[in-house]
Amino acid sequence: MALDPGRRPSLHAAKLRGLSRAALGLELTDATGSAEGALGRVDDRVVCLVESAPERSVGKTLASMKRHDAVRADLLCADGADLVARRAACFDLDLHVHAVDDTTLSPVDDSPDPMPTAPSGEALSWIDTIERSGADVVVEHGLVTGEVAGLEVARVIEDEFGVRLEVGVSADDRIMFSLLHGHLGADDAMARIIESGRIDLDQVREIVREHRRPGAIDHPLNRLSRSRWLRSMLVDRPRAIGMSSLSPAPAPVPRANLKDVVPAAALGMQDDREVVVAVSTGVDLDVVPFGAHARRTLSPDAELVIVVPERDAVPFLGWAVDRLHHPARVVTVSDGWSDELG
Repeated sequence: MALDPGRRPSLHAAKLRGLSRAALGLELTDATGSAEGALGRVDDRVVCLVESAPERSVGKTLASMKRHDAVRADLLCADGADLVARRAACFDLDLHVHAVDDTTLSPVDDSPDPMPTAPSGEALSWIDTIERSGADVVVEHGLVTGEVAGLEVARVIEDEFGVRLEVGVSADDRIMFSLLHGHLGADDAMARIIESGRIDLDQVREIVREHRRPGAIDHPLNRLSRSRWLRSMLVDRPRAIGMSSLSPAPAPVPRANLKDVVPAAALGMQDDREVVVAVSTGVDLDVVPFGAHARRTLSPDAELVIVVPERDAVPFLGWAVDRLHHPARVVTVSDGWSDELG
């Protein structure tokens, strides 16, 4: 029988209580479930159950520690324990990560990040095509993509059919592209795509630019990937955050899909010093863990700068950066960044 989604939060809370009692010897005074797990507390200790979305677990755990003046947190991970341990290790706090196997907990220590995947030479050969279309080339986690104002509009696909460029903002768009055009080789490139008059990278680029520009009215195309949109503007205007230069950099882990709200990473230079930048829009509890993880994968000795719009610079961000092992600071841009930086 399928699990009723409406019951999942209460089941997660019950599971957290049971694990805490059986494996940690703790009788939680409260436990609140969500679709991704549960959070509980006893005295000055916080316990978090991570059932899914491990990349969003450290921030909410830290926020609970701050709210309750907790001095220790335990993260019980049914999913992504290694990732959680890497992010937890960035903080000068008493954080303990455990992998969950049925009713058993196993401690998980910090471990090196996996080596980044590099695209094939065939995938890289599409870079010129993407650049000629006017889109920005982004190479991240073995993927070559084209972005317009931070929104992915094309992706180089490598599978059993070969290597090809597929155009569209979403996976559904790219599936339609494949059905319409077949599996194009590099020699066919843009000519056959444009001739069809259907899904056209130039057309997609112009449509996206129309909706991701100063003064544009609210539209689904300017609600997606807003952190990457802000990053793209800062890459063009790095002095807005005190940098002499700024370039996109890979996130520490791949995005699952474009609808996920995920910060964006960048590498910058300030006074001849390298800086790692984590950009986010909206109140994001995980921008500091994300940024700290990005720093350790990109440039471990660099300063970390967290960039958010003014209204999103909640006190929690300052509290979190003050508890990192290595220095970091929060820098804000105007709440009207899409108009002022455009």
